[in-house]
Amino acid sequence: MIQSIFALIRKDLVLEWRRKEALVLSLSLSLLLSLTVSLGMHSAFLGAEEARAIFTPLVWIVSIFAATVSLGRSFEYETEFSAIDGLILSAVPLWQAYLSKVCVNFLVSLLSQLVAIASLSGFLNIDLSGMYLSLTFLSVGVMWGYAALATLLSGVSAHSSLRSLLLPLVLLPLIFPVFFSAVELSVELFATQSIGFGSFWLSLLLALLVLYTGLGCILFETVLRE
Repeated sequence: MIQSIFALIRKDLVLEWRRKEALVLSLSLSLLLSLTVSLGMHSAFLGAEEARAIFTPLVWIVSIFAATVSLGRSFEYETEFSAIDGLILSAVPLWQAYLSKVCVNFLVSLLSQLVAIASLSGFLNIDLSGMYLSLTFLSVGVMWGYAALATLLSGVSAHSSLRSLLLPLVLLPLIFPVFFSAVELSVELFATQSIGFGSFWLSLLLALLVLYTGLGCILFETVLRE
């Protein structure tokens, strides 16, 4: 089982590396959005305290928006030449294919998030010393939850002629609890330089990660067959 999952992950990584569409689009959007937001804030003559206060929501908005636009293409590879039909007819359990796609989308989303953090903190002169490790761990958790839900919904919208519009419309409202938890945990991190393990928002985030991943494994086969 583990070998087949790793084989699927390797296949999806090779496919993404050859085409580079989602990766390049996600990283480019993340960088350009960070630059645009930073220029707007400098034009508004916001001080250092104001910039630091709105840094946490901005970094999540930029990364999630960039990832949503790019990950809409994750299932376009499978819809070409009816590759989804071949996946359904193969002997591979579809939940393994789901986890493979989640892993690849997670890596793309995480890179986009790290670019957003680095570029926004650099453009706005935000000091993140002492918070890099905690912020990275938080990004890993949030982006896994995002990738788990986005992968499932990409399968839902894959056969729609409006999939590029349908995915953001469905995904963004459903991902809001993860986004809000990320913002609250980031604010706590900036205020105390750490995240408490007893935090309600951390518990909510972990519960959502388990929920989205579990639902994806259960429903992915139904989504593809329908």
